[in-house]
Amino acid sequence: GKSESAPASAPAIIDGDLNSSASATTGATAREQWFAVGFARPLEIRRVAFVHGYNLTQRGWFDTSAGKPVVQVQRQAGGPWEKIGELADYPATTATDGTAFKRAEKGQLDVTTGDIERVTQAQTFTLALSRPETAVGVRVVGMPSSGAKPDAHALSCAELQVFVR
Repeated sequence: GKSESAPASAPAIIDGDLNSSASATTGATAREQWFAVGFARPLEIRRVAFVHGYNLTQRGWFDTSAGKPVVQVQRQAGGPWEKIGELADYPATTATDGTAFKRAEKGQLDVTTGDIERVTQAQTFTLALSRPETAVGVRVVGMPSSGAKPDAHALSCAELQVFVR
């Protein structure tokens, strides 16, 4: 199973297609957003990868000014979410500035505006665990960005991958 703060496009984060993505939006109020995947049975997780999705009119990245995106697990269905780490390799960004991302290579990203090109579709950020964590769910949580639109905060995710080996 899968979920996100705005679940309508959630299947995109587990379809294996890096060209599709899900978005979570909050409007004018910036509040925590997440993308999550759930499992039919507990898994011993060793690594989590967040694959960045398309951005929406110069927004869609995590705002890391107050901290990197957090990786949480749910150990049993309906249980609390617990932090197991963060995406330390995620670049330093703010709600309005995502220029810390590497630029897209020609043909790598289908963009129509210059600034959106600063964030590359399919950049991957990983949490490798020093010991396995048993869970029935994993999510990546953080603050959304607004870019040039302070009344429209958003996040984007192409894939949320969980590895057991």
